[in-house]
Amino acid sequence: RKLSDEEFIKAVEEQVDIENFMTYFLFQQSVGLMYDNVRNNVYIFMLNKNGKMMYHLAPWDMDCAFFYGFFQGDATSDYRFNMDMTPAVRMLDLNVGNCREILHRIYKEKRKTILGEEAIKEWVLNVENMISASCAYQRETEKWYDSPSNLYLYDLMSFEIEQAALIGEQIEKRWPLEEVVDP
Repeated sequence: RKLSDEEFIKAVEEQVDIENFMTYFLFQQSVGLMYDNVRNNVYIFMLNKNGKMMYHLAPWDMDCAFFYGFFQGDATSDYRFNMDMTPAVRMLDLNVGNCREILHRIYKEKRKTILGEEAIKEWVLNVENMISASCAYQRETEKWYDSPSNLYLYDLMSFEIEQAALIGEQIEKRWPLEEVVDP
């Protein structure tokens, strides 16, 4: 059965680690996990830790997880912002436990660090260099496509830079801090 807003708010406040939930929601948005685990090869689950439900995800088959569906839609499209994670969206719509403020704060902090343009460039180039130095990508492409290829992550870097900016626009558009929701 669907919980009423009041039942949902009470359950979330009693059972969910809201900071953790908003952090993972932001992570999902930043890496473009636009689909569930079937299409992105990511297990998404919640575990009870110290009496609070905490959100987790564990990727598998990383080539699919990081490349499948990345380039559908453009940077201004609502399509690239995942609204399918309904518990987080409902929490934000109702502003359960001030989760809007938490999400805005986490986003601003991360935008100054790991979601900043220079940090994204550095991270992607380091990953590209590490994988290239290991020759893992060349071995995989030779195995699956009969000839080795070099790994170039420029498209991933461009996507991540656009995505980081899009997240802030979508958060502000969908859950502005000025709007107060009275459950």
